[in-house]
Amino acid sequence: MSEHPSRLTLRRTQIPGVGPDDWAVIHDGGEVIGRIYRAPNRQGDSWFWGLNLFPSSAANSGYALSLAEAKSRFRARWRSLRESTQGGPTRRP
Repeated sequence: MSEHPSRLTLRRTQIPGVGPDDWAVIHDGGEVIGRIYRAPNRQGDSWFWGLNLFPSSAANSGYALSLAEAKSRFRARWRSLRESTQGGPTRRP
């Protein structure tokens, strides 16, 4: 693992028909490793976050009450996976 922390940045998705609150999560300026988006429901808005990993796991996605919380949970899970696997987690093919 590199000595500097990996950078995660958000970029609006280019998916036709999605709302403005739909973000791709980019690792170190290149690879898309997940997505965060507003998920309206009857109780109000929530934010979905998910990592694009294989094999998939319920621990690699979830819901949060705010964008800040979704970003925090995404980053925490990503860091946990990077620390527990040599060379980082496996991305979906």
